[in-house]
Amino acid sequence: MTPERILVVKLADFGDALLATPALRRLRQGLPGARIDALTTAAGAGAFRHAGLVDEVLTFDKAAYDRPAAALRRPLAPLRLGRVLRARRYDAVALLHGLVTRFGAVKHAALVLATGAPVRAGMAVPGRGRGGFLTHAAPDPGYDRAHVVVAQLAIADALLAAAGVRPPPPRPADLRLAFDP
Repeated sequence: MTPERILVVKLADFGDALLATPALRRLRQGLPGARIDALTTAAGAGAFRHAGLVDEVLTFDKAAYDRPAAALRRPLAPLRLGRVLRARRYDAVALLHGLVTRFGAVKHAALVLATGAPVRAGMAVPGRGRGGFLTHAAPDPGYDRAHVVVAQLAIADALLAAAGVRPPPPRPADLRLAFDP
Protein backbone atom coordinates (compact mmCIF):
# COMPACT_ATOMS: atom_id res chain seq x y z
CA MET A 1 0.00 0.00 0.00
CA THR A 2 1.37 3.40 -0.98
CA PRO A 3 0.37 5.97 1.63
CA GLU A 4 -1.31 9.09 0.31
CA ARG A 5 -1.53 10.93 3.65
CA ILE A 6 1.41 10.86 6.05
CA LEU A 7 1.79 12.49 9.45
CA VAL A 8 5.29 13.11 10.77
CA VAL A 9 5.34 13.59 14.55
CA LYS A 10 8.22 15.59 16.02
CA LEU A 11 7.08 17.46 19.13
CA ALA A 12 10.22 19.55 19.44
CA ASP A 13 11.75 22.97 19.68
CA PHE A 14 13.22 24.70 16.63
CA GLY A 15 16.65 23.01 16.62
CA ASP A 16 15.34 19.46 17.04
CA ALA A 17 12.68 20.12 14.39
CA LEU A 18 15.43 21.30 12.04
CA LEU A 19 17.27 18.02 12.65
CA ALA A 20 14.17 16.18 11.39
CA THR A 21 14.29 17.81 7.95
CA PRO A 22 16.53 15.15 6.34
CA ALA A 23 13.91 12.50 7.23
CA LEU A 24 11.20 14.71 5.75
CA ARG A 25 13.23 15.13 2.58
CA ARG A 26 13.67 11.35 2.34
CA LEU A 27 9.90 10.83 2.65
CA ARG A 28 9.16 13.58 0.12
CA GLN A 29 11.61 12.09 -2.40
CA GLY A 30 10.38 8.54 -1.88
CA LEU A 31 6.67 9.40 -1.96
CA PRO A 32 6.46 12.56 -4.09
CA GLY A 33 2.68 12.37 -4.56
CA ALA A 34 1.86 11.96 -0.88
CA ARG A 35 0.48 14.67 1.36
CA ILE A 36 2.91 15.04 4.27
CA ASP A 37 1.84 16.94 7.38
CA ALA A 38 3.95 17.58 10.47
CA LEU A 39 2.81 17.69 14.09
CA THR A 40 5.16 19.72 16.26
CA THR A 41 5.21 22.44 18.91
CA ALA A 42 4.72 26.13 18.23
CA ALA A 43 8.49 26.53 18.72
CA GLY A 44 9.27 23.86 16.10
CA ALA A 45 6.69 24.96 13.54
CA GLY A 46 8.93 27.53 11.86
CA ALA A 47 11.59 24.95 11.04
CA PHE A 48 9.06 22.76 9.25
CA ARG A 49 7.34 25.64 7.47
CA HIS A 50 10.58 27.11 6.17
CA ALA A 51 11.98 23.76 5.06
CA GLY A 52 9.30 23.57 2.37
CA LEU A 53 8.98 19.80 2.76
CA VAL A 54 5.52 19.49 4.32
CA ASP A 55 2.06 20.41 3.15
CA GLU A 56 0.75 21.54 6.53
CA VAL A 57 2.13 22.08 10.03
CA LEU A 58 -0.06 21.27 13.02
CA THR A 59 0.96 22.37 16.51
CA PHE A 60 0.39 20.97 19.98
CA ASP A 61 1.52 22.18 23.42
CA LYS A 62 3.73 19.22 24.29
CA ALA A 63 5.20 20.90 27.38
CA ALA A 64 1.82 20.78 29.12
CA TYR A 65 1.93 16.97 28.85
CA ASP A 66 5.53 16.15 29.72
CA ARG A 67 4.64 14.93 33.22
CA PRO A 68 1.80 12.58 34.20
CA ALA A 69 0.37 14.97 36.83
CA ALA A 70 0.27 17.86 34.35
CA ALA A 71 -1.39 15.67 31.73
CA LEU A 72 -4.15 14.74 34.18
CA ARG A 73 -4.92 18.43 34.81
CA ARG A 74 -5.67 19.08 31.12
CA PRO A 75 -7.06 15.88 29.58
CA LEU A 76 -9.30 17.47 26.93
CA ALA A 77 -6.68 18.98 24.59
CA PRO A 78 -5.10 15.60 23.70
CA LEU A 79 -8.55 14.11 23.16
CA ARG A 80 -9.45 16.96 20.80
CA LEU A 81 -6.15 16.54 18.97
CA GLY A 82 -6.81 12.82 18.62
CA ARG A 83 -10.20 13.54 17.02
CA VAL A 84 -8.66 16.03 14.60
CA LEU A 85 -5.91 13.60 13.60
CA ARG A 86 -8.33 10.69 13.13
CA ALA A 87 -10.59 12.87 10.95
CA ARG A 88 -7.65 13.52 8.64
CA ARG A 89 -7.47 9.79 7.86
CA TYR A 90 -3.71 9.42 7.71
CA ASP A 91 -2.43 6.26 6.01
CA ALA A 92 0.91 6.37 7.80
CA VAL A 93 2.64 8.02 10.75
CA ALA A 94 6.39 8.52 11.21
CA LEU A 95 7.17 9.05 14.89
CA LEU A 96 10.55 10.80 15.05
CA HIS A 97 11.02 10.32 18.79
CA GLY A 98 12.90 7.78 20.84
CA LEU A 99 10.81 5.87 23.37
CA VAL A 100 13.12 6.51 26.30
CA THR A 101 10.76 6.80 29.27
CA ARG A 102 7.68 4.73 30.03
CA PHE A 103 5.47 7.80 30.23
CA GLY A 104 6.89 9.15 26.96
CA ALA A 105 6.24 5.81 25.27
CA VAL A 106 2.65 5.72 26.55
CA LYS A 107 2.09 9.34 25.51
CA HIS A 108 3.46 8.79 22.01
CA ALA A 109 1.63 5.48 21.62
CA ALA A 110 -1.69 7.16 22.49
CA LEU A 111 -1.00 9.98 20.04
CA VAL A 112 0.04 7.70 17.19
CA LEU A 113 -2.78 5.20 17.76
CA ALA A 114 -5.32 8.05 17.90
CA THR A 115 -4.62 8.76 14.23
CA GLY A 116 -6.02 5.38 13.20
CA ALA A 117 -3.19 5.07 10.66
CA PRO A 118 -2.55 1.46 9.65
CA VAL A 119 1.19 2.07 9.10
CA ARG A 120 3.11 3.39 12.12
CA ALA A 121 6.89 3.71 11.88
CA GLY A 122 9.26 4.73 14.65
CA MET A 123 12.26 3.63 16.72
CA ALA A 124 12.16 0.74 19.13
CA VAL A 125 14.71 -0.94 21.35
CA PRO A 126 14.43 -4.72 20.98
CA GLY A 127 13.39 -6.35 24.23
CA ARG A 128 12.19 -3.15 25.89
CA GLY A 129 8.56 -3.52 24.84
CA ARG A 130 7.93 0.19 24.34
CA GLY A 131 7.42 0.09 20.58
CA GLY A 132 4.63 -2.49 20.44
CA PHE A 133 2.24 0.04 18.90
CA LEU A 134 4.54 0.46 15.88
CA THR A 135 3.92 -1.64 12.79
CA HIS A 136 7.38 -0.88 11.37
CA ALA A 137 10.26 -0.26 13.74
CA ALA A 138 13.72 1.01 13.00
CA PRO A 139 16.23 -0.14 15.61
CA ASP A 140 16.95 2.50 18.23
CA PRO A 141 20.75 2.79 18.25
CA GLY A 142 20.78 4.47 21.65
CA TYR A 143 21.13 8.11 22.53
CA ASP A 144 24.91 8.31 22.19
CA ARG A 145 25.56 5.69 19.50
CA ALA A 146 24.23 7.36 16.35
CA HIS A 147 23.38 10.90 15.40
CA VAL A 148 19.68 11.70 15.65
CA VAL A 149 19.56 12.57 11.92
CA VAL A 150 20.78 9.06 11.03
CA ALA A 151 18.26 7.47 13.41
CA GLN A 152 15.41 9.52 11.94
CA LEU A 153 16.45 8.63 8.39
CA ALA A 154 16.10 4.97 9.45
CA ILE A 155 12.51 5.68 10.51
CA ALA A 156 11.77 7.30 7.15
CA ASP A 157 13.33 4.28 5.43
CA ALA A 158 11.13 1.92 7.49
CA LEU A 159 8.04 3.81 6.36
CA LEU A 160 9.22 3.79 2.74
CA ALA A 161 9.90 0.05 2.94
CA ALA A 162 6.34 -0.45 4.24
CA ALA A 163 5.14 1.37 1.12
CA GLY A 164 7.25 -0.84 -1.13
CA VAL A 165 9.68 1.96 -1.92
CA ARG A 166 13.32 1.02 -1.78
CA PRO A 167 15.23 3.89 -0.20
CA PRO A 168 18.43 4.92 -1.93
CA PRO A 169 21.73 4.09 -0.24
CA PRO A 170 22.69 6.80 2.26
CA ARG A 171 24.89 9.62 1.00
CA PRO A 172 26.43 12.57 2.84
CA ALA A 173 23.97 14.90 1.09
CA ASP A 174 21.11 13.08 2.86
CA LEU A 175 22.28 14.62 6.13
CA ARG A 176 21.74 18.20 4.92
CA LEU A 177 19.36 20.22 7.05
CA ALA A 178 16.70 22.22 5.22
CA PHE A 179 15.85 25.80 6.09
CA ASP A 180 14.96 28.57 3.68
CA PRO A 181 13.95 31.70 5.62
